[in-house]
Amino acid sequence: MKLHFPALGQFTLRRSPLWIAFFGSDDFSVASLAKLTQYQSTTTHHTPSPIESIHVITRSIKPTGRNMKAMVDLPIGKYAASQGIPVLRADTATEILDVLSQHQFNLVVAVSYGRLIPAQFIAQCRYGGLNVHPSLLPTYAGSSPLQYALLNDDASTGCTVQTLHPTKFDHGDVLLQSGEIPISGSDNLASLFDKFGEIGGDLLVRTIDQGLFVDPKPVVNDYQVEITGFVGQLSARQIKRVWDALGPVFTFINVNLVRKRKPYWGSKE
Repeated sequence: MKLHFPALGQFTLRRSPLWIAFFGSDDFSVASLAKLTQYQSTTTHHTPSPIESIHVITRSIKPTGRNMKAMVDLPIGKYAASQGIPVLRADTATEILDVLSQHQFNLVVAVSYGRLIPAQFIAQCRYGGLNVHPSLLPTYAGSSPLQYALLNDDASTGCTVQTLHPTKFDHGDVLLQSGEIPISGSDNLASLFDKFGEIGGDLLVRTIDQGLFVDPKPVVNDYQVEITGFVGQLSARQIKRVWDALGPVFTFINVNLVRKRKPYWGSKE
């Protein structure tokens, strides 16, 4: 896939090196990391990349599956290992701060990490932190923005890059946002994660390339926080969107088993 980056920003032209601590977990965060590493590799003699190093911080590998015997890494850990990116493990605030004591960072990037980055960690990084969030903040702040967009049958949503707030999720300054991206009738959670993973990664690269985090100037918009109320009855369309957002949690779940020494993949009550 060919990348199209914007014109070099002031931050790139100053050639200030970035030592990035990238916090992530799932495939959505993998998309942003992939964009960063591709951007890092676009160094030329006249236009060096400002990124000197990236370390991935993610949670420890834990047993999973039947009898808790399988050890499966998170998607971000698998991707980082495949690209030769150092992977550090941290499950608690104390362990995250231990990482900071052993490595030098000046920018935090958190994408779908699932927990707050300690305020002390952010404060000790010269440029603070950035977060990629798949909604047009302040609309759908929180952990399930794409699920809510589907459940509410929204015609569109978007993506935001914000600064990291030291004590609250999604209360940072909005630095860059996409336009309103249509949600089609055929979209589900998986397709939206793929779509907005790519969009969010591009926005993150633009934010870094243009140095928007150096002297943050918050974007002002007219988007409002929406509160989802109780839904008494669901139309056929709403039922479809529940399926799209949550999968078969109310009827069947997909299983991946071995029956009589033969793999089995399908639905099971």
